[in-house]
Amino acid sequence: MLFGLFAGLAFLTKGPVALLVASVVAVTRLFAAGKNAWPGWANLGIAFVTLITTLSLWLIPETCKHGTWFLTEFFRYQVVLLQGQIAWHNQPWYYHFVVLFFLCAPASVMAFPHLFKNPENSTGNSSVLFSYMRSLFWAVLIIFSIVTTKIIHYSSLCWIPLAFMAGYTLYTSYTKRITISRWLSLPVFICLIPVAALFSVAPYLLTVENRDILEPLLNKDPFATKLLLSGNVWGGWEGIPALIFLCFVLIWIFQFALGIIRHAIPLFWAVLLFSQYIYIVILPKAEKQLQGEIIGVIKKESAQNKCIVESWDYKTFAILFYGNTQPGHFLGKWSETAKQDFSDEPAPNCTARKHWIVQKPISVPVKIITRCDYIPDPEFKKRFAQKSNAGAYVIWEIINP
Repeated sequence: MLFGLFAGLAFLTKGPVALLVASVVAVTRLFAAGKNAWPGWANLGIAFVTLITTLSLWLIPETCKHGTWFLTEFFRYQVVLLQGQIAWHNQPWYYHFVVLFFLCAPASVMAFPHLFKNPENSTGNSSVLFSYMRSLFWAVLIIFSIVTTKIIHYSSLCWIPLAFMAGYTLYTSYTKRITISRWLSLPVFICLIPVAALFSVAPYLLTVENRDILEPLLNKDPFATKLLLSGNVWGGWEGIPALIFLCFVLIWIFQFALGIIRHAIPLFWAVLLFSQYIYIVILPKAEKQLQGEIIGVIKKESAQNKCIVESWDYKTFAILFYGNTQPGHFLGKWSETAKQDFSDEPAPNCTARKHWIVQKPISVPVKIITRCDYIPDPEFKKRFAQKSNAGAYVIWEIINP
């Protein structure tokens, strides 16, 4: 019953791939343990009934009220993601390996010994749990490495088994049941030192006084130059905690490699404090540097009733978060012909709306936000004029409604 309940909730949240992950884990466990992992036909039936019941509690009212539109679009979008038709989502096959290695460090390193086999001292329930965790990790990682569409959070389900295996390594090391191999100091160095060095140097280079050092490194990219070198956000001191963390990690690696210390608990404490420093100090300033001006523009322009605020030629969720945007704003006269005229597009309604804004008479104010390196076509220039700049972005206003 619990399996059916949570599998149903996972399906409603993530789509069919949720059942795929659960099925792969179950089949892997079945091959590994044989009859000991077989739940029996009765339990499978109960799980199936609970799964269908959970799905029906939401899908039946939705279908009765709105028809099959949502289900059709939901599955169509899943196919689009699977086929990799969204260009800015496409990444190389090793994308999630790199993401997990660097962003889950040092847990990703401490989990190494258990990614391919159970610990020698694991028995009973512990051994079963390791089997499930390892199956879950590899199922998620392999599935989303095969799928062309890749976003950083797609592999987030791997965090749980990584944390579990790393935690077990720490526990057994602290209780002197195992000795952590000294060769793990090398991957710790590779994943933590570059990150710590980046956060140590970046705030210093982003200060007004030192931007002349950073500008040649941007390779004459006008968008990156304006994005990183505008405003006065950084004081330079923000890199000091990262520099302290860098020194601590170097000392720990040196002592661990020489066998002076044999456990990694101090390292995890240091990473915990370092991550809080990033969250409290770095992220607010980075958000202000990268999006501060444009978010202010979105809030101001969206305050007008029925004003259409669009981002063109780049992707952003800032308009949805900070604008006065309601679901009805995305529907209009263009929606009537969207499926017919733009059925081959990944987002027919969005494409139809943009076409309508440029080509058709419109009676409400329209503001278009683009990057500073956007090159408008002749039709766009006839319809819109540049109103103002907001850092690395340009705001256009309709002049020929």
